[in-house]
Amino acid sequence: MKKLLASLALAAALTLLPAQAASADVLDLSAGVFPDDQLAALSSSGGSFAVGGGTLGGTLFFPAEEHFAFSAHLGPNGPSGYAVVSSPTLGEAQGHVCAYRPFGSRAAGFFINVERGSGPLGGFPNLEFFAADNSPSGAPDLLEVGVASLCSDITEPTPAPPVVQGNIVVKN
Repeated sequence: MKKLLASLALAAALTLLPAQAASADVLDLSAGVFPDDQLAALSSSGGSFAVGGGTLGGTLFFPAEEHFAFSAHLGPNGPSGYAVVSSPTLGEAQGHVCAYRPFGSRAAGFFINVERGSGPLGGFPNLEFFAADNSPSGAPDLLEVGVASLCSDITEPTPAPPVVQGNIVVKN
């Protein structure tokens, strides 16, 4: 169920993107479910990845409920992926992953270059994400989103708020 919720949110976010030619790195989410075989392929590829989608409750940076979807990867050619975050009070930002750093086996930090957006979020050059997959423990997954002036080295994560609806999967 968690994979289904994450894939639905990710698929919804990806529909906001302009049509582009498919590449070997793009996951086929047309069925609306994150394919188990592709999740297994990502896991066995030797690269790190973090995928997720859902809703966070109000946080310090986002005073109202925000929605998110992302797919971030660290492979032999460096970081790749895309993320979208929206807030009813701060607008929306979306863009490609420009940096990725694993933290242990189930957490990762990554930056995006903000390429499209609205409101205050759309005015920042970069956003930093910290995602933690707590599924083995039964505790809620965690996601922190913050602003950044550069797409630079990711520092140690700070405490992050829980995901109230949705799922995050991280494999490092």
